[in-house]
Amino acid sequence: MDKLLPGPTETLIRDFARELAIEIETFDEVCKKFGKTEDEGNALRAHPNFQAYYDTARAEWNASHNSTQQGEVLSAVAYRELIPHMFGMAHNPSTPETAAVKIFEVLQKGGRIGERGVTGGGNAGEAVKITINLGDRSLNFEKDPPIITIENDKIEATA
Repeated sequence: MDKLLPGPTETLIRDFARELAIEIETFDEVCKKFGKTEDEGNALRAHPNFQAYYDTARAEWNASHNSTQQGEVLSAVAYRELIPHMFGMAHNPSTPETAAVKIFEVLQKGGRIGERGVTGGGNAGEAVKITINLGDRSLNFEKDPPIITIENDKIEATA
């Protein structure tokens, strides 16, 4: 879609800046991820709005309250990089069957395969907290869901 527009979209510039700001991948890897050449990547970095997006993303990434998200992102990156190796090991005839099963369990858990109704982290009944940073101020929302006890009469199954 960006190729139809006269210049890069703000979303592209912001996302490109964020990927560079978190420094998980090199500039060349980020360019490849976005399907851009090195020259196109440099053109994005030269855009007037790039530096503001980069600085914001860098500040958010380095914020002290962001350590959990950093850990999740870094773990996801490491997991993604290990998938081909784990898959190869699991299919290698010299890998013991118990190890292959364990590898598939790790792949299943990491890929959240077989989980039903899971929409994100946390357990039912946990408090929800949302913080929206607006530069010099922030909005905070907190909600503790009510505890609900469901009681039912005993039901006997008949075949």
